[in-house]
Amino acid sequence: MQDLSTIRFDRLKVRHLLLAFGIINVAIAILLISSGIDVNNKLFTPLSYLSSFLATCVWICYRCQQVGIDLLQVIGKPDRQVRWWQIIGLAVAGVIFSLASFIVFLGLISYLFPQFTEQVLVSITSRNSLTPSADDTPLDRLLVFLMLVVVAPLAEELIFRGVILHRWAQKWSLPTSVIVTSLVFGFLHINPIGISMFGLVLALLYLKTKTLWVPIAAHAINNFIVFCMTLQTPSATETTSLSLQSLQSNLWAGLVMMGISLFFLGRFIRRNFPVKQLASSK
Repeated sequence: MQDLSTIRFDRLKVRHLLLAFGIINVAIAILLISSGIDVNNKLFTPLSYLSSFLATCVWICYRCQQVGIDLLQVIGKPDRQVRWWQIIGLAVAGVIFSLASFIVFLGLISYLFPQFTEQVLVSITSRNSLTPSADDTPLDRLLVFLMLVVVAPLAEELIFRGVILHRWAQKWSLPTSVIVTSLVFGFLHINPIGISMFGLVLALLYLKTKTLWVPIAAHAINNFIVFCMTLQTPSATETTSLSLQSLQSNLWAGLVMMGISLFFLGRFIRRNFPVKQLASSK
């Protein structure tokens, strides 16, 4: 496997990446709106996401070439010795933990802020949601599938584990970078607790295998399970009514699922969390 410590990210700044991503997002939004696609159109979110992240990946490739970073070395090659059953198990445990933590967190919040909880549920199941709903057209589902299962794993792993993890590891330390990138990754999603935990697992998978293809695969499996779970999502009104009545009564089930999934995720994290820099990672 390649020595990841030899990759220098000093000239590739995270703030430049964020600035480029922001400019690309604004430009894509303007292009979509000027082409006649309304912001409230179901196609707007997946088209905007796909275009923005693919364009950002192109910018990363161009910038890495400019500063002399070998992206092929960053990405690495798949190792035949990778235990794919373990990768699938971690992806499944990540889905369970994310779902359970969301149920527990939202259930607890519903005691104090029931109206806020209802608004969250409506926003999740609205026509602008990133997940498909039962009345979507085949084109809607195809675009969401490409967004969740193909582009999101490739682009987000390249950005967070391939670039930001390395940059912050050289700026601070590897353990700090692993934690901070996982938290940033989580808080950019609607379920920060569950996604931060999964982001931590993805970072450790990358450091353990020294290839981005493994966290990309785990990410894709995780998102594919979520995509399949949401194919038969009912309407926003039905989901809100059902959830508000059942969230609190299902808190115990969420806690049990959290405990079971956390046992497997926690064991993997304890065994693989880095205590040294990339050169000493295994």
